[in-house]
Amino acid sequence: MIFLLGVSLVIGADTLTLADGVWHPVVVLAPRFEWTAPDPLLRRAGGGSFGLDRARLGAVGGLGDPTALRLGGRIETELGQTGSDDQAIGLRDGWVELGYSPRVGLRLGLQEVPVSRARRAADNGAMLPDPPRIVGALPDRELGASLKGVLGNHVLDYAGGVYGGAGLTPSDDGTFLFAGSLVWSPLGAPDPSEELVVPGTASGFSVGWSALYEIEGVPGERSATWANVLEGGAHWGYLSVSGEGLWGMTDRENPAVTDSVSWGWYTQASGNLGFVPVARRALRHVFVLGRLQVFDPYIPLAILPPLTDPLDPTQSTLSYALGLGAALGPPFERGGGSARASVTWNRRRELEGLSYRNDGLVVSTQLSF
Repeated sequence: MIFLLGVSLVIGADTLTLADGVWHPVVVLAPRFEWTAPDPLLRRAGGGSFGLDRARLGAVGGLGDPTALRLGGRIETELGQTGSDDQAIGLRDGWVELGYSPRVGLRLGLQEVPVSRARRAADNGAMLPDPPRIVGALPDRELGASLKGVLGNHVLDYAGGVYGGAGLTPSDDGTFLFAGSLVWSPLGAPDPSEELVVPGTASGFSVGWSALYEIEGVPGERSATWANVLEGGAHWGYLSVSGEGLWGMTDRENPAVTDSVSWGWYTQASGNLGFVPVARRALRHVFVLGRLQVFDPYIPLAILPPLTDPLDPTQSTLSYALGLGAALGPPFERGGGSARASVTWNRRRELEGLSYRNDGLVVSTQLSF
């Protein structure tokens, strides 16, 4: 069993109108305490340790008229992260965007690759503190150029671009990543990147599709990966539901290395307790949270290699999370202040015969202003 205690401090907003002539600070600090139960299978004695999920500093802003020609930008750096490699430390976002109203914008620089609904969810809008597992199989931030925009009141969100290097490391072998997404919300708002909304928000639903194609490596050792992600979400009254499904394949040029497939899905839901007549106002921002997910990151199409141990990252897993969350103040408002906390129990099961005690209790809090 794993016990996590985290505190996050966020100053500024995750997404702002990039045309108000002012640069806004972005500060994120999320330390944690983790307690792990003993596990004889892994010869793990258990115990507690302190860690840091993220420590970020940056600014976002722009010039111009948000309904006409505008120029915006964002710069954000990751200052520290427990257990991360060197690529996780350094510049996280560094881009400029030239656009005309929210309908269209050309973004250049280090930016998020548009391939996952969960990645689009802001810190204030994410339903659960930990992202779904399929997110780890998709590219995060890369150097490149993209075209993106919104039609209507989020009736259609689109994004697509070409990218040439993870982090600040440009591709030196002439290979590129192509990625894009379309999200259709017939009724408009709420914003499909908001996973957790409060009563009074307009009801609606969205469906979307993301795809990527990437070639990497030197001639003779190159691999081609393509993947598709289907997504959906809905908000009605006191209930929010969302989910994604991933299928991807990697074709390797070297015949000595087998091709492989990865697949997975998750579905998650939150129910607002504001319908309870007693203390309705106090319970307006109290949520029941849940997620169910299955993920297999590596399925060889030739010889199946044996798993090495219960922590083998290629092992297929099933997990679910149940929890309770609360938000104080005006939650999830861009540029506004809010406080939120959640307690979730994560149950994890390996599906290939190498089980271990990896259940966990996560206590997470966040302040935003």
